[in-house]
Amino acid sequence: MRFLTIFLLSFLMLACGPATSPDAPETATPATGNPETEEMAGQETEAPMTSRGMETSTTEAPGETGPMEAIRKGYARIEAALKAGALHKDSILYRCEDAMVEGQIDLYEDDGGVVLAVHGFSMGDHSGTTEHYYFQGGKPIFLFRESGVWRFGGPMVTMDDGTDSPGTIDNITEDRLYFNEGSTIKALTKAYELINGEGPDPATVPNETMAHNGELPESLEVVQSVIATRKVDCKLVEEL
Repeated sequence: MRFLTIFLLSFLMLACGPATSPDAPETATPATGNPETEEMAGQETEAPMTSRGMETSTTEAPGETGPMEAIRKGYARIEAALKAGALHKDSILYRCEDAMVEGQIDLYEDDGGVVLAVHGFSMGDHSGTTEHYYFQGGKPIFLFRESGVWRFGGPMVTMDDGTDSPGTIDNITEDRLYFNEGSTIKALTKAYELINGEGPDPATVPNETMAHNGELPESLEVVQSVIATRKVDCKLVEEL
């Protein structure tokens, strides 16, 4: 199945209800979550999608302290609140014609404000991106981003009615960025390919360290603007 279809389905499922919960390290691809919805006293019980966890198996030293320890604790607290149904969700749909971008931003809040922003968007029919920004005290602490593009290729696929259909190749990239005091302090990335929906378990694909100069991602400005105004500024989207 082509990545865009998976991206749209997984994002809609996240917007409607919970998916299977992740471990603190990554587990499986977020496109294959199995969400359910439960309404509780006006709140939503929603577990996070399975692959947006922090990478710990190869990057976390025993007894880690300092900013990274604080980030991981903040992340764990937000995930626990999300699974417990303790967060209020506000969803904003948008379409920016000039940039040919459409998407949705879901804001999850506790009594102190927004702690998680999930931004899913697509540019045309062959690409899609989902970003999960985690906040503590109004400041970003962690981003998990999955982006993908697809094209026709690979072996033909036999459909249920017996006809053959062109195969698809998906190229997927996962990024994990860690923030402290308004700066990026760590950045990891991995990439893998799916042919007709089949490929490696993302959890087995090693991360690589990304070079960075401490600057925050441009997409954060879009999310922070939505948090402040509850509207999407298409001029900011066009700059992505």
